[in-house]
Amino acid sequence: MVLFDFDGVLANSLDVCLAACDTAARGQGHLGAFGPDIFADLDPLTFEALADRLGLNATDFAAGVKTAVQTNPVPSQPFPGIPEMIAGLARSHSLAVVSASHSDVLSAFLKANGLRPCFQHVLGGENPAEKATKIKSLLGEIPRDSDFFVGDAVSDVAAAHAAGIACCVVSWGWQPLARLLAQGPEHVAYDPSDILAIANARISSASGARA
Repeated sequence: MVLFDFDGVLANSLDVCLAACDTAARGQGHLGAFGPDIFADLDPLTFEALADRLGLNATDFAAGVKTAVQTNPVPSQPFPGIPEMIAGLARSHSLAVVSASHSDVLSAFLKANGLRPCFQHVLGGENPAEKATKIKSLLGEIPRDSDFFVGDAVSDVAAAHAAGIACCVVSWGWQPLARLLAQGPEHVAYDPSDILAIANARISSASGARA
């Protein structure tokens, strides 16, 4: 199985999420500006963690972000090459999304871009379990050698490793690539097509080891 984070990996959603965070924060009386680097060093990379940093109610903040994202008249778009990569992966791999964003937001994005049938599992942030626990729940007790998680945050690398699988970090996400590489991910994708190549190579390697 190939598992994906959502924001910054599949969805080019930074501007939409920054606007949503601003709206949610203003609802609690916080009027500070949100720059594009607000998520750069957040660990874990969740809306609840951002709320904690700002001294806001985390549950209300996450709910406010969800509502603002859903009502934004300009929805997030997939990064170039993502739909083609997902379609290619789905021919021979099981796919899942595990994200801090609400599953309603995830499903709406996938449906709007014709990708929902490609994914067997969509787990959103309304499930309070840690990301590593969610990954384990999808993979079972003994992950396969071909399983890996694709993310854009140091917390994604940590979650994948805690779940016993490899991590692929992307160069186009919300946290600096140099920071991600310092966490020891097994793979790096500089283009969405790299993810498909990595997945196929891992399956070939796992098949060869069993032969």
